[in-house]
Order: sequence, then C-alpha cells, then structure tokens
Amino acid sequence: MKDTTQEEETAGETKLVSPRFWITSSKGKRSASLTLAVIAFTITTIWLGLSIGGLAYMPFDSTAALAYLVPCLGLYFGRRHSESKEEK
Repeated sequence: MKDTTQEEETAGETKLVSPRFWITSSKGKRSASLTLAVIAFTITTIWLGLSIGGLAYMPFDSTAALAYLVPCLGLYFGRRHSESKEEK
C-alpha cells in the first residue's frame, strides 16, 4: 500500500507519486504520517524550549502539548504497526 497524493502521466500511463517534502521512512518509502509526527514533535519541543527560556508567547501547557502530540504519534505508530502485520 502506497502513500500517494499526486498523479504523474508518463507515456500514457498514470503513476501515483508522493510529494517530495514527505520524510522517507527506514523502508525507503515516503511517509505522510512520519512527516506529521516529526513536525508535531519539533513544534512541541521548540515550544517547551522557548517556554523554559522565557521567550514563549504562551507558557508551555503540557495538556495542550499532549493533545497535539499524542494523536500525531499514534497515527505514525499505528500505521507502522499495521504495515508490519501486512508484510507477515
């Protein structure tokens, strides 16, 4: 099963292509869920760092950070788990 969102026509055939900005997983496939998880982790970590340094616009709220981060990580790890079951 491929993660694809775009179509590319070459020699009369339609081929599905992943966007270039998606991060490549350890299996060599571009992954939307991995990209989303990395972005969510990066934003949460920057927010925490700025909050510790006193530079954040809003103080760090662990509940809000977890409400943002957990679904993104859950999507990635759930997808990874279901792909590993498909391969067996």
